[in-house]
Amino acid sequence: MNLLLFMGNGNVIDSAGGAEKVLCNMANEMTLRGSHVTILCNDTKQGLPFYPLLPEVKLINLGGIGKNKRYPQIKKIIREITRPMRKTFLYPFFSDPIEKLKLQELTPAIRETMERIEPDVIISYFVEDHYAITHSIKDQQYPLLLMHHNSPKTDLLKLPRHKILSLKKCDCLQLLLPSFENQVNQILPWLKTATIPNIVSSVADNCVANLFRHKNEYTIVMAARLDPKQKQQHFLIRSFSKIARDYPHWKVKFYGGECTRNYSQFLIELIKKHRLENQVFLMGTTKQPLDVLRESGVFAFPTAFEGFPLALTEAMSVGLPCVGLKTASAVNELIVDGYNGFLSENNESDFAAKLKILMDNPQLRAAMGKNGHEFVKQFEPKKIWDQWENLIDETVEQHKSKHENFISKAKKYAA
Repeated sequence: MNLLLFMGNGNVIDSAGGAEKVLCNMANEMTLRGSHVTILCNDTKQGLPFYPLLPEVKLINLGGIGKNKRYPQIKKIIREITRPMRKTFLYPFFSDPIEKLKLQELTPAIRETMERIEPDVIISYFVEDHYAITHSIKDQQYPLLLMHHNSPKTDLLKLPRHKILSLKKCDCLQLLLPSFENQVNQILPWLKTATIPNIVSSVADNCVANLFRHKNEYTIVMAARLDPKQKQQHFLIRSFSKIARDYPHWKVKFYGGECTRNYSQFLIELIKKHRLENQVFLMGTTKQPLDVLRESGVFAFPTAFEGFPLALTEAMSVGLPCVGLKTASAVNELIVDGYNGFLSENNESDFAAKLKILMDNPQLRAAMGKNGHEFVKQFEPKKIWDQWENLIDETVEQHKSKHENFISKAKKYAA
């Protein structure tokens, strides 16, 4: 099998995000299973992915075509004025002029790569990537799979009409949780879907966090990119500030790189405002996340929405109890309230109260951590990759059959 994995919208080079981790894990696993795998990205940076790749995986970087380019100001003004039109049937008359220019530059490079590689199937990682692929092929000559990393209600409802129409060329949309299939059926009932969750690497029972061990310092940890709209690190700082003085031996450590400009500076100022300089720390990225988690006592995850958060399930895999928001998609399905953690109301006082219960009770932390460790065994890698391999094989066969049927009908019509 010749696989092309395309992530042109995100950043693959030296990026520690969840989608990038899934990309590299899939490339490695499918290579081990006998496929020839090519990753195609469009990063302005040069170098290697943050997550290691096998030598057999081919990485092609288009070099940031269309990114960080200065486009005429009048095009930007037209784009903003016509933005509301693009979600209606009027889209063809009000297309995004900047997007059009970017695609004009990017399309030849994508097309040349596809013609050179001749993939058996193309897997896109974001809707924007899928749209670029469909824009670059003359007809539906390749089977197309699309990954979806978030709640459909979060992303698909906001799509402009032309990108929704591009999904008609998608052979199958992969979703992360069964509940997401119902959402897609309500929004795009004609779109074929398949549910395959993310993998959670197995951690041996004797390698989980020892939550009974007495320590001079205990840690609440959060691992996520620094992002005010989705990840909401400020929410945790404000929550912890309500109880911090009563728990001087507890620290909060954030792991993750800058995502939103100036947000890290905002967090630093917030830490100073609440006088938490000796208890709350921005640690940056780490290449040893499981080691960091094992040394912690509680995993806090006040994100606004998710698809299938790897950081959360990794925390469970090493036996940490978790606290998240009841209103956060995926989080409210992976955290079973009172079993492997707590689900908080969407306010800082209740989040602080849930943290306090765990901080006060090492026995409860250990019991919930053990439950979480068992809970994520259902996502063990072999099972998930088997599902992916089956989906790829099935998609290729169905596409081939559909294409042959189309050719047969065309010949009959011509005759």
